[in-house]
Formats: sequence, C-alpha cells, structure tokens
Amino acid sequence: MKGNNLNREDRKIFFAVVLLGLELVSSLADATQIQAFGLSTHPFMNATPQTRICYVDLYQTTMNVINAQLKQEGTVNAKKIQQQFGQQFSAIGKDFQCLYQAKQLGITFVPAIVFNGHFVIYGEVNMDFALEDYPNDGANR
Repeated sequence: MKGNNLNREDRKIFFAVVLLGLELVSSLADATQIQAFGLSTHPFMNATPQTRICYVDLYQTTMNVINAQLKQEGTVNAKKIQQQFGQQFSAIGKDFQCLYQAKQLGITFVPAIVFNGHFVIYGEVNMDFALEDYPNDGANR
C-alpha cells in the first residue's frame, strides 16, 4: 500500500496500543466515584484506595490537641505556632473541605457512603456491604 510507513511488527504494536487505550476509556466511563463520610471512632472497613474517606470529627480532635498544648506553653508566638502546628493546620483545612462537601451533597447523617455524587447509603461502615447495596446499573439516582 502506498503511504503506509508501518511494517508488520509496528502495526501490531500500534493496534495493541489502540485496543489498550479503548479498554482504558471504557473502564474510566464505568468507574464509580465513592466518598465516605463518618466518624473517626467508627472507621470504614474494606475501603478501596480510590475511596475518598472523610471523618467529619477529626478537625475538632486536632483543635483540642492544639489548644491543650498552647495552654501548657502559656505564651503565644505566631512563628513558633506555625512551625509546630503547620501540618495540623493543613489537616484542619482538609477536614473543613470534607464538611463543606458533605453539606453540598446534602448528607444529614453519618456514616454515609456516596456513589457518583448522587446515590447515598446511610448507616454502613463496611464498604463491601455498601457496594452490594449500590445499584450499579447505570441509572442516575
């Protein structure tokens, strides 16, 4: 064929890459986004690495620890506080993002597991059980 610059081996590789790409696109289309909102005293079980877990009580625990340490020290130095508690302040920011997200999704009770931002299962901390209850039939709920 004129204009075909690929030899037989190159064509095999090309088609393998195309098929792999199509499988990847297909699996991404079927992917389920899972967010779990709960309390740190009742951790989620069997969560996948892709599950975004938000414990809505952690910010208060972190604030209590910071306040207790500051009370013990007596004096307040802003630079020292930033150095000493910088990681905790970042964690508090992430925790407040979780609270905001829960409010935006209309979460009224924890634990709550949210699938694709629409379908919510309340009262379950075992991800395997929640996945069994999730109607993964493509219906928008």
